[in-house]
Amino acid sequence: MNINDKMEATEETLKTLGLIDGKPVISVRPDLISEECKRTVSKKWEESCQRVDQLWDEHFSDIKSISETID
Repeated sequence: MNINDKMEATEETLKTLGLIDGKPVISVRPDLISEECKRTVSKKWEESCQRVDQLWDEHFSDIKSISETID
């Protein structure tokens, strides 16, 4: 199995577990989750948080500029 197959398999596992694509998260015994899977989930979570922060900043600046225009 090459690295691409492993990454696709890992992503498919995450989708099955409901950790990607907005599916509900199901309960899984932590000892059944591989370290690679944990790292991937952690990275995806961090990327999602950064994206939310970026979107918040963009929309907040829009709201602030509209507010200043009204004043």
